[in-house]
Amino acid sequence: MIFWFDESLKKTLVHRNMQPQTNLQTDSWGVKDGQLQTQATATGTSPGTLSFALLALQSKDFPAASIYAAPAKGHITGINSKTELQSNVLWRFLHLRGYINDQHQLTSWGKALATTLKAIGPSIKAYNDVHHLEEAAFLAFELLYFDNLNSRNRHGELIGAPLRGSEDDKSNCILIGRTSCLLKLRHQNLGYTGPLSKNFLSFHSIIKEVRETDRDLLEGVLASLLLNGQGERPRDDCDGLGRSLPFSKDIDTSLGIAVKTYLDDFLKAEWTAEEREANKAEYIKKYLPHSVNFAEDLDVAFKFFDAVYEGVSTLGKEINEADKKVWENAHAYLAKRR
Repeated sequence: MIFWFDESLKKTLVHRNMQPQTNLQTDSWGVKDGQLQTQATATGTSPGTLSFALLALQSKDFPAASIYAAPAKGHITGINSKTELQSNVLWRFLHLRGYINDQHQLTSWGKALATTLKAIGPSIKAYNDVHHLEEAAFLAFELLYFDNLNSRNRHGELIGAPLRGSEDDKSNCILIGRTSCLLKLRHQNLGYTGPLSKNFLSFHSIIKEVRETDRDLLEGVLASLLLNGQGERPRDDCDGLGRSLPFSKDIDTSLGIAVKTYLDDFLKAEWTAEEREANKAEYIKKYLPHSVNFAEDLDVAFKFFDAVYEGVSTLGKEINEADKKVWENAHAYLAKRR
């Protein structure tokens, strides 16, 4: 490079040295089946899941043991089984996204996500993760990181935003509804019948963009691993392997709309807990007659919000105090309405 103001001043640029090389981070992951099974027993989770990837790294000795030190001009090989590929791809992905550091320890964002996954674990097991809670938890923190999962930018010009109560009530309701947009509503196998919201559909476009970008990165990590000879090739399970990675299915915004409608249009704050429980059947009949089990889905959505709130509470200075206060207010708001 020659400077315009002094042609005698020259500098050579090596662009690959201008930023960390992703392969230097990802190639440190090469955990094999023996270690995976040990951690599966210790954590009570299955290898190849986001819960396993985060919770295993909370073990005292595992982060250091998981680091692969490559010999000179060498790299990890023999990542062959499906569980090895799934687990190492997820760890590499989480490393690149900033949830794991170069010492294979959880960052503050990783610890917050692990807190949420641990809190929501019983619901994941109870419903076999039919609501896609693991992926929803990760996407919640991605949206938090990008400053999207909050009560701001309500777009009152779009129909379907909360309308009732004080400004604080509307703020709390839209945050809970947006968080619920990450989950799946179980609906009979026919055209959707239920309330609509352009407001939440616009928010869904943000969720969809983040989900698809994360999916692209996951597929890139897997392709890089195989193309660099770190895993067995050729193989006849590539199609199933791809589908087994997260974010392969798009979740619509119907549960978020249903939760917002329940809190804003139907529920009366003065109802007792017994009255709220008894009136859920009326809500289902009026608004979601073809849902499979909305009462359970609503309970899962509320527990999911609690779990995300628990994770957010550990983030400290990673999010600003104003947003943290909104989460605290929404948590208190929800506690009085369940």
